[in-house]
Amino acid sequence: NDLYPDVSVLYLSSRPNLLESYQNNKFNNLCALRQICENIPEIKITQVGIKSVSQEEADWLEQNDTNIEIYFAKDIKQWKTADILSNLTKNVYISCNLNVLDPGIMPSSMLPEPGGLNWERILDVVKNVCAFKEIVGIDFVGLSPITGLNAPNLLVAKLVNKFIAYTFARQLGAFEEEASLVSQES
Repeated sequence: NDLYPDVSVLYLSSRPNLLESYQNNKFNNLCALRQICENIPEIKITQVGIKSVSQEEADWLEQNDTNIEIYFAKDIKQWKTADILSNLTKNVYISCNLNVLDPGIMPSSMLPEPGGLNWERILDVVKNVCAFKEIVGIDFVGLSPITGLNAPNLLVAKLVNKFIAYTFARQLGAFEEEASLVSQES
């Protein structure tokens, strides 16, 4: 936030991670977004792929004025990528918890949940964010390899590769033609 005061967060996850503490630890991953909101209340957070919200998280969201926009996995057919983009500032930090993916393609996440994003949908969101925003950082969490099952590990490697490629593609001018086409359509 010091380097990029106008940064927003694109949070790809199955859970909003807004608990006050988990197992007496307020720095647990399940509390990460709550910590961000409480320490940087002006930050805009766009959560994509949320599959479940605890009662504590729902109550906290209702009782607090936050800059959090949530796109639930159950509503995936109604999402518009342009709406997701409009909730983000120029500088974006992307956090990807692998449980955002459907466990049919990603069974090796720490807390898999039914439903979620497929390969094409996550790439569509990330490609568009990378095409129209400045990516200032990316993290990936939640890989829990299953012995003898290598396909999910390869999926994660390819996903990381795509995120990096899309991030640098904009800097190299690869999205300029697409951006002009989108602006002509608007």
